[in-house]
Amino acid sequence: MTEGRLLGAAVVAFAALLGAAMACYPGGDYFHAEGTHYRFWHNFLCDLLLAESLNGQANVVGSVLATLSAFVMMVFGLLPVWWRARTWRVATRASGVLSTAFAMLMCVQVSFDLPLPHPVITLLFGGFAVIASIPVVIDLRWPPATPVVVAWTGVLALASAVGGAVLYGLTKWGGLTASPLLPVVQKVVLILTVAWLGVLARHLCARDRGL
Repeated sequence: MTEGRLLGAAVVAFAALLGAAMACYPGGDYFHAEGTHYRFWHNFLCDLLLAESLNGQANVVGSVLATLSAFVMMVFGLLPVWWRARTWRVATRASGVLSTAFAMLMCVQVSFDLPLPHPVITLLFGGFAVIASIPVVIDLRWPPATPVVVAWTGVLALASAVGGAVLYGLTKWGGLTASPLLPVVQKVVLILTVAWLGVLARHLCARDRGL
């Protein structure tokens, strides 16, 4: 399977698994614990990993699906993209591996309610992901055959991820009151990241066909 097809398949599988996890989620969020379903702009993505949803109902199937979606995205989606980077290759690969490891640790920590610092793990996962993605975006800026939309979608995804991390850190340690805006920002990061990987997969497929 070519790079583009592998990445495209990973994006589709991730979206399908994540959508199924959202459909299985019984309900409840940090602002309305009595909810009866997953509210896209109000629930956090990590809520899907909970074995018991925030309204007290079991969410075992949803938790497994969410973990699988994260695994597919990291191992078959993002990690190969990071691995093929030419700029700062060693640092990019190391950051990509660390981001993948912390993503899986985050899934295990939430699913099994382990006594580990969730905010720290989350920021380490996101921080290493940003570090690993910067060289990829730099590489995409230079080849003349690379469509502008591929490069600039990546820039927007990175900018939103950094902004979301800053907002999250201020909420956890900076004295900023938790706001319903935080899960909204998280979904914007998700949408832009999936969009970037989608157009990147299309570009790689076109390159492999010699278009």
